[in-house]
Amino acid sequence: MISFDSNSIFLVTGASSGIGRATAMLFNQLGAQVIAHGRNEEALINLKKDCTISSKIHIETKDLLEDIENLPLWIKSLKDKYGKLTGLICSAGITITEPLNSIEFTKFSNLLNINYVVPIMLSKGFADRRVNIGVGSSIIFLSSIASFTGTKGLIEYAGSKNALIGSTKSMASELYTKGIRVNSVVPGFVRTEMVENAYKSGELFDFPADSLLCLPEDIANTIVFLCSDKGRWINGQDIIIDGGAGIVGMKSNRS
Repeated sequence: MISFDSNSIFLVTGASSGIGRATAMLFNQLGAQVIAHGRNEEALINLKKDCTISSKIHIETKDLLEDIENLPLWIKSLKDKYGKLTGLICSAGITITEPLNSIEFTKFSNLLNINYVVPIMLSKGFADRRVNIGVGSSIIFLSSIASFTGTKGLIEYAGSKNALIGSTKSMASELYTKGIRVNSVVPGFVRTEMVENAYKSGELFDFPADSLLCLPEDIANTIVFLCSDKGRWINGQDIIIDGGAGIVGMKSNRS
């Protein structure tokens, strides 16, 4: 059984909803301390109330796009406040669903920053030997099955998530001598508020059947495993969690 002691501290970005929330709750349930980041303070307070051990949930509200260049300093300030970090889970992200001819530069740049540039800058701060615990540390990126399936309307989103996969492998190669493992989790469509709102608005052109939707908790289980001793030999990998939806999508795209 996976468990963590109170000295294990995980920073989870985007913890106010969806996969980030489920991940923060599971780490907490298994005994770890969690720095739960988000922009919605009320949602983070509700997360704290819902957790098994509320005293081990530490709320941090911040707009990660405000000062991207100095995100490594923010990570260091969290270490000074709570102690050395065991793991960084980059769950915060956004999606845009639109065809190529509708792409706007400003919106595209904003998406790239939050989905790709922010996780890289957070990782830079985490990788500082003064910030992490060394051997046993983990960085987890949240990619997407859209990186592989070629879903219509997700040009910007898929590109940003594919970039994470490439950087995962390079970063894992660079950081393994410091005891830091780096992996990407690659979910299919997950039943989150973001996905359901996009579906209701008609933004998603190739939305899968309900039977192919996984839950945030399904993704959280894999993230926690990768950060635990049970996953200590997994490094530089992209772990697909989609119930086979990607295979179905690729077949339909070829037909």
